[in-house]
Amino acid sequence: MISLPPSLRWKGRGNPKPAAEDVGYRASPPVTLLDRVSDALFSLDRDWRISYLNSAAERLLGGPREELLGKCLWDHFPETVGSIFEQQYRLALANGSAVTFEACQPPLGTWVEVHAYPSTEGLEIQAKDITPGMRAAESLRRWARVDELRFRTLVEQAADIVGLLNGDGTIRYISKAVERVLGYTPETLIGRSVFKFVHPNDRLLLLHLIDANGGRSDDAMP
Repeated sequence: MISLPPSLRWKGRGNPKPAAEDVGYRASPPVTLLDRVSDALFSLDRDWRISYLNSAAERLLGGPREELLGKCLWDHFPETVGSIFEQQYRLALANGSAVTFEACQPPLGTWVEVHAYPSTEGLEIQAKDITPGMRAAESLRRWARVDELRFRTLVEQAADIVGLLNGDGTIRYISKAVERVLGYTPETLIGRSVFKFVHPNDRLLLLHLIDANGGRSDDAMP
């Protein structure tokens, strides 16, 4: 339970105007506060002119507010014409509903997560810098490609047959060793059922292997 101090003043419901001592009250946060926000915040009017931007938006858009205020977004950043930015902003304004998307923001090439909210004046836009996360994800994808290349190199040089199967036994990949061992080229086997090329006495063993590596589908040969 919270004990309210006796000195606490209350406003009556439906008070038409603030008390004299509350003249300094502001319904919206002061500009200095918005300038401290790490996310870029900027507004566009219905003619796509920049009507407000905070300090983070200045950094994102690559210019001081004195230079950007009043400028048409598409004229000042022609590279955004036809981009996901134009598509999503126009969609938000046309439908009167918020949109969210990720894209690379010109001119600095910053990856951002964008939230655009329609208003009576135009659009209110919040853009969060997600560049570090995108770079980390790209780094992981790059390493995955390197690992895949290394894996394929090792597999292609292996003396034994190495293959990848779907749950129903369809051959997704098979190494070149199959041509030397069985006389089939890999291209003639991709997409075909592995059970057609396995000795009948070994099919049950293969089914157990498929089950142990993710389970067979209903179409797998019994």
